[in-house]
Amino acid sequence: MMVLDASVPSTDTPQNLRFRTRIGGDEAELVQEFLGTGLQAPRRGQSRTVFVEPAVETGYPDVVVVYSNIRTMEQWVPERGDLTNADLRLLHLLTTCGPWPLGQITEIAGPESPESLRRLVAADLVYRRGITWHARSLRKSFALRKLVAIEAKVASWRRGLRQAVKNTWFASESYLLVPTAEEGSEVFDEARRLGVGILMPDDSLARASLKATKASLPRSYASWQFNEWAWKTANQQE
Repeated sequence: MMVLDASVPSTDTPQNLRFRTRIGGDEAELVQEFLGTGLQAPRRGQSRTVFVEPAVETGYPDVVVVYSNIRTMEQWVPERGDLTNADLRLLHLLTTCGPWPLGQITEIAGPESPESLRRLVAADLVYRRGITWHARSLRKSFALRKLVAIEAKVASWRRGLRQAVKNTWFASESYLLVPTAEEGSEVFDEARRLGVGILMPDDSLARASLKATKASLPRSYASWQFNEWAWKTANQQE
């Protein structure tokens, strides 16, 4: 299992990937217990990468698990390694809202857009047709098949649920991991209403106490960040 966290040496950490330093306690033990037994094995042709407390724009989710298509990542060019977060924001905009002419791109994404477009072209992620810029097919450019966020809470489940909802900004499935809960309880009802799943120590991602609502990917530019981090990590392991 490929696990990335604050203990990973900085020389092995992909660019722009940061972690919160892990501290002990009941929630850390709950996370470690689940990581030991609860993760779903990758399907044939997929890889699995686990990020523990990675930094995203909305905070530090306790665990993010990504399942990537290996063959898709094998086709990518090294220039993807030069992409910045601003480039990924622009890529997501073109993927979801494009195609756009340069003037509209610059108006929305800022004066650095031409440089972003240059890097995205070099990375074989966008192309120009006439006066408009287009994103390449997701089938070729996006390898993640599942992006699962897990927020652990021993007490104050409402706080954990709020963070789990925030994680739906980038994740295809978001879960709240708690020591115990009962079907029909308030935490179950609230989680179900919000589309968040419930996990307990004896559960697994394949057999959750409450399955999370599944969303399509990429959800945001942060989904692209995990896409790139998983690819870079796989390259560094070779």
